[in-house]
Amino acid sequence: MTYLEKDYLVEPQFSAQAMGSGELAVLATPAIVAFAENTCQKIAQEFLTSQETTVGVFLDVKHLRASAIGGYVKVKARLIERTDTILTYDFEVFENETCLAKGTHRRAIVEIERFMSKLIE
Repeated sequence: MTYLEKDYLVEPQFSAQAMGSGELAVLATPAIVAFAENTCQKIAQEFLTSQETTVGVFLDVKHLRASAIGGYVKVKARLIERTDTILTYDFEVFENETCLAKGTHRRAIVEIERFMSKLIE
């Protein structure tokens, strides 16, 4: 699978007010980021062993339009490049036919135990 569409309900906790990224009750940019990362991460699953996961290492997002709380948005993500350790995706976020956001995301493939052993405490 190199392409995935995933729907998300825009609940009140995803508003700019609730997330602290703004004052309005509209879909927050950080929520769009989380939705996009989640969708891309799901695509990565087929490339991983049980000892591996992916972590986000780059994100370029353009938030183009506002969206009200209570509706659904659809993230369309596509894997566009794969190296040994980096997966690169393009994504778009839609409400109905309107594009709300688009961007590029990169995820690094890491060995879980090794990655966790290097955390700063």
